Amino acid sequence: MNIRLLIGFFFSLMLSSCNSIAPIENPQESSLYPLKEDNLSNSQKWLVKAKLAYKNSDDEGFANLIWDQTYDDHYITVGSSMSLKKFVVSGNKEISQVKFNQEILEIESKDVMTKFIGVPVSLLDLSWWLRGHISPTSYSSNKVFREDGLLSKFSQNGWNVGILNYKRTNQSDIPMQISLEGYNSYLKIKITSWTF
Repeated sequence: MNIRLLIGFFFSLMLSSCNSIAPIENPQESSLYPLKEDNLSNSQKWLVKAKLAYKNSDDEGFANLIWDQTYDDHYITVGSSMSLKKFVVSGNKEISQVKFNQEILEIESKDVMTKFIGVPVSLLDLSWWLRGHISPTSYSSNKVFREDGLLSKFSQNGWNVGILNYKRTNQSDIPMQISLEGYNSYLKIKITSWTF
């Protein structure tokens, strides 16, 4: 057998075995990865009350939010006492019925926030972000974790999402303040209560 052929065979064998070795995680980089799981990501029933501040290229304002989620179904009320604007949304991750000014509209759930406060964020993504998690529906980047392993910020679907504050409970650490920046829009959510 040709010696070059034999050397080439052993070299390719060594290369293929190198690919199967798991990389060793650098302990100094462990803060880049989540350190713990929580029950909130798997919670199928929750209710959150919050205050919103929003700004886009045409408008800005404040509103109150009540979001009641059961599995894939949501019932959301967004209202402002200053302008007396109020809309009620019920539906699932695809389609929502929106009651606004005595009208009932049926629109895609991803377009509800765009239509009513001018902030183009999907309700499906927002339902994950409120709980301090990246939405599993699409790619995300720029993930940053706190020293305790909780998610601090990330980018997804054109939004830079920051989870500014958590509250520790017996069940898990729950987000209390979230900011979103993207599409020439800004949304800040200050959560006043969680119910599970």
